[in-house]
Amino acid sequence: IVGAPDDDPGGVVNAGSAQVFLRVFGMPAMPNTWNPEPTGTLVAPDAAAGDAFGRSVAFGGARAFVGAPRDGATGSVRVFLLASMVWAQQAALVVAGASFLGQAVSASSAGDRVAAYSSLGVIVFLRSGVTWPQEATLAVGAPFALTTDGAFVLGSATGGMRAVNRTGTTWTAESGLLV
Repeated sequence: IVGAPDDDPGGVVNAGSAQVFLRVFGMPAMPNTWNPEPTGTLVAPDAAAGDAFGRSVAFGGARAFVGAPRDGATGSVRVFLLASMVWAQQAALVVAGASFLGQAVSASSAGDRVAAYSSLGVIVFLRSGVTWPQEATLAVGAPFALTTDGAFVLGSATGGMRAVNRTGTTWTAESGLLV
């Protein structure tokens, strides 16, 4: 998936988009190629000028996560689900009191957890059926990464990087900084 936050879908200036590519394995004498999926252009259904949809992107399971840090007053992360070879928006994640949510995103490989950077820190959402309640707000910044199993976040902190560990649904910062 490749984000294009300055794209103008439907003539909406800088609303942004994201393109999903499918890897096609060639014959032994032919190189592998990446082709755009026929239904793989993702846009926000309520796109507005300047949303910057596609500023950040991540994959997990059959889901694509697309950050739109200038969407409304808070920013958002859009969750798209691939079903029957069609991408459809499943959720729009927002957090009251945040700004620039979706400036960076990272997802677990199963697609059941997504972490997004905002003005409040890194916010973790946990899928519950078709809803995405907020699980935690972590005091780390961008750049950051959520591990593939969704058990750790490594994010920037003053003077180095901080590791935050999840046990169940409780997140605990490791003591000390990684330098």
